[in-house]
Amino acid sequence: MMKKTLALAAAVTMLAFSLSGCASNKKEKGARTAEEPVSVTEYIDVEIPVPAKLCFLGDSIPAGFGLDFYDPDDLSKCSSYPNLLHEQYAAEISDVCVQETYNESVSGYTSTELLELIRSGEIDYAIEGADAVVISIGGNDVLGIVLEYVARSGIDFSDFSVLDVKVNELLKGLNEIGGEIDYAINDLTFNLREITQEVRARTDGDIYFQTVYEPIQYFSYLKPIVDFCDKKIKLLNEAIYDASIYNDERIYSVIDVVPPFEGKYGEYTNIKKYDIHPNDEGHKLLAEEIDSVLREKTYSVTVVQTSTQQ
Repeated sequence: MMKKTLALAAAVTMLAFSLSGCASNKKEKGARTAEEPVSVTEYIDVEIPVPAKLCFLGDSIPAGFGLDFYDPDDLSKCSSYPNLLHEQYAAEISDVCVQETYNESVSGYTSTELLELIRSGEIDYAIEGADAVVISIGGNDVLGIVLEYVARSGIDFSDFSVLDVKVNELLKGLNEIGGEIDYAINDLTFNLREITQEVRARTDGDIYFQTVYEPIQYFSYLKPIVDFCDKKIKLLNEAIYDASIYNDERIYSVIDVVPPFEGKYGEYTNIKKYDIHPNDEGHKLLAEEIDSVLREKTYSVTVVQTSTQQ
């Protein structure tokens, strides 16, 4: 009987040790051992020197009208200043993030048409979350009226024998439409503030309006016409500056693109071909001017960083 009792005790003891061993080696589902690595994800704000998302709005100037490969249905084909800046910025910050540039400019647009486009919501994807929105508008509000009248006049500017007579006739007509131009400039001031309000509702980024240059200066032999256009374009640019202040607060910044073009319209525009738009060199110049302004501040982008810890 004693032997049976001892044997039973030994068996129970061995079973207890066996069960104890099994319990200590068992790993719960989803648990890890000390040797397994852990993946840690962090969201980090990184400063960059240029906008990660940049939006251009406006008329034929940023659209690239007059350049080789200009296509109104695909503005990415030509060497416009929005495309030049995108190429430069994409390469510069490629190790941090993808640079996005949207160009929703439409050749021929006035400030009223741009305002309607923004309000339609069709280009919200381009504006929303943009670090900077650069706008070129207003030229067609004024120059459009002048050039339309010039076209109706039928004057052949290459026929110098009739210029003295025709210029005086044209100037008389321009003075008659001066009131229409002044009215358009007054409308522009209102539209610029409305455009700013619509853009601000879609992004906290910086908003810039470009000034409008005056390539008619190239025709120095048409001094009365040049003087008339200079006066009106000066009023237009004053309106662009004046509209930037509302209720004693600055609601947008102005990029003055006029000085680098002064006296060099034959070099930087297609005015020799009676086309007021910037040529390849003019777009390079615009890109430099806008780039210098955009770099006056730094920008921030949130990047995802994953690390492994033991």
